[in-house]
Order: sequence, then C-alpha cells, then structure tokens
Amino acid sequence: MLDMIDWSKERPRHDELGRYVLDVQKAAPKTKFVYHVGISGSNSMLKELFVTLSERGQVHLVQKPLDQSKNRTFAYIAIRSSRNK
Repeated sequence: MLDMIDWSKERPRHDELGRYVLDVQKAAPKTKFVYHVGISGSNSMLKELFVTLSERGQVHLVQKPLDQSKNRTFAYIAIRSSRNK
C-alpha cells in the first residue's frame, strides 16, 4: 500500500520549509504528497518547494482533475522518486 500525506491545507512560513524538505527526503519511495487542491495557476509556498524538488529529481509532479467544471479544480500531487539524489 502506498503512503499518502495530505499537506493541501497547510500554509507553511518560509522558515518552516526545511522541515518539509526533510520529511520528503526521509519518506519511502513512491510516497504521495498532496500539496495543493485548487484551480490551476494559483501559487503557494509548497507548490514552489515541490517544483524545486522536482527539478532536483527528488519527486515527480502530477495534476489530477477533481471535476469537469469550466474552472476545473485539481489535486496537485508529488510522488517521491525511487532514485536517491
């Protein structure tokens, strides 16, 4: 069974991001982190953090549509890479 961690309601301050990075790095491969639920294009500190981790090869980013409305809502998910970098 895959682990899933829901951080979508968390609003970390800039000085707390190190804890989130450590939690991701310590997580088992294929652990899923839901880091945002909302419309496409909205920004958050966690979205920026996971984009950076993706560029480093530590996570894979996925968007899953949650509805079919005109302003579609998405779940933004980061999956922990099975490779250590």
